[in-house]
Amino acid sequence: MRGEWDKVNNDVLWSEDNPKRLLIVQAARARLWQVVNELREIVDSMEINNMDYTARIVIEEYKRRLTKNTLFSFMGECIKELKDGGRERTSGTYHNADKIVVLKKGSVAEQGTHEGLIAQKGYYYELVKNQIELG
Repeated sequence: MRGEWDKVNNDVLWSEDNPKRLLIVQAARARLWQVVNELREIVDSMEINNMDYTARIVIEEYKRRLTKNTLFSFMGECIKELKDGGRERTSGTYHNADKIVVLKKGSVAEQGTHEGLIAQKGYYYELVKNQIELG
């Protein structure tokens, strides 16, 4: 019953006639823009010259994509663009992250620590497993 109510509620909320829809979309875009700007400031403040080659590639790709005002799954897309030899070093940075947010098709699929996400055996687990198999 709850699932049916959620579907009806969601259909009404996102119908073209609902004036709240525009407010929700505007609020989401404003928050997303704020996050993009915060990330851009963080990346711009990094001293790229002191990083190894692989880290520089990742940061430059990150900056390029932020300039386009798009967010992306760091692991799902950037890892593909790194040289094969850099995969192990790059994946090691995920182990030390306080929080990992995994995006799938533009939505948050999972979030947590590396250990927690591996234990869930979800989308993040599959990404890591595939990376190890390809490495």
